Amino acid sequence: MLLKHLQDRYLAGEWGEIVERVAAKLAAEDVELEAEFAEVLQKKRFLPAGNTLLAGVCELTPNCSVLGWVSDDNFDEILALSKKLWTQRTGIGYNLSGMHDPVSALRTLSRANDAIDLGHRPKRGNMAVLNSDHPRIREFITCKARDGDIYNFNISVAVPRAGDIDEDLLAYIASLAWRTGDPGLVFLDNGEQYGPNRADDLQPVVTCVPCGEQFMHAYETCNLGSVNLNADDCCLDANVLEHTVRVAVQMLDRVIDQLVFPDERLEKVSLAARRIGLGVTGWADALQRRGIAYNSKAALEWARDLSKFITQVAEDESKQLAEKYGACAYGGGEYRNISMTCIAPTGGITGLTENEGYAIEPFFKEATTVDYRAHIDMQLAWQSGIHNAVSKTVNLPRTASINKVFQVYKYAMKKGCKGITVYRDGCKQHQPVALVRCIGCEQ
Repeated sequence: MLLKHLQDRYLAGEWGEIVERVAAKLAAEDVELEAEFAEVLQKKRFLPAGNTLLAGVCELTPNCSVLGWVSDDNFDEILALSKKLWTQRTGIGYNLSGMHDPVSALRTLSRANDAIDLGHRPKRGNMAVLNSDHPRIREFITCKARDGDIYNFNISVAVPRAGDIDEDLLAYIASLAWRTGDPGLVFLDNGEQYGPNRADDLQPVVTCVPCGEQFMHAYETCNLGSVNLNADDCCLDANVLEHTVRVAVQMLDRVIDQLVFPDERLEKVSLAARRIGLGVTGWADALQRRGIAYNSKAALEWARDLSKFITQVAEDESKQLAEKYGACAYGGGEYRNISMTCIAPTGGITGLTENEGYAIEPFFKEATTVDYRAHIDMQLAWQSGIHNAVSKTVNLPRTASINKVFQVYKYAMKKGCKGITVYRDGCKQHQPVALVRCIGCEQ
């Protein structure tokens, strides 16, 4: 199974092949750095996301991007650029609130994405959001009511301020999410808080990437990677964890300078912001190793501690890189990167590890038995130290009511989530094995 995974996705016969070429490509003839990269990769303490694992055999391309506000005036331009990004296997986030007919626009984008042929390589998914006050919001909410329709997009309702949404509309959203797993909710005011730096001269943050872990400005891109908390003593030895985070930040930062962009606006904004997305995977496995229950107070406390520690180390490393190579255009010249940490779903790279758990999700067998408040509390525990956002699904059993979904949304708003998605077991005829609402989450 692992050999087929390596061959199909990463064009390699064994893990060592990937380690050798990725380390060499990113180190760019720095022998000392190449050895550090290779060690962390070989021990699977850190794994970059899918596109980066093809370094050395394919051009380096972004994992995800945001094209931002889509209107009737710029739709054709956005569509053309989207096709270029999809050819590079980059997932895209949009806000369709500038469209008179957002559902027709979404269907056009979906058909165009479906027509892209990447051969044996799986496509990335996409995110389309619509502001809650759009006159055609109810039509948007129901656009995925038919099972399998617009399968290559997640959809979410964008709420300008958490809690600022009509309860009747929220109940309607809950009824469709109960039925289909879509839409989710994103809270734009919370999503604008993505780290220590600001970029007021860029277009406002109006949407997120396909699985919700990054809120970005228009024409930004990001590359992702995850610390494997279940590798060696990564979560048990602070020195090992610190070293892993520092090496990971260096690797992700070096990816930026080698990226191939299909448009000069993407290149300009991405190189100015230098956003990276360092997260974690194997959380449930790490908890099991220490005999800690997922839905316990001890698990939440440990999550907060790790979240804070990882981000603090990432910030310090970014400062050191800024001193050595120059700072990004934002943040007063202090940091190399505008934002450093988020938690992606790790749908693809988890298959390269021996972990059972994805990102910070509970094990598959217990996902629907964990109370929805415990799901959200875990999301917020990790969010407490993470710069950007967290990809996390609240899994509900098949017997859960529409009102239960409504309660999930209310609790998430009350607690201050940046986004929330719900998946009721069996609500789709063909559902992901891991019971998560994530389209194309091969990170």
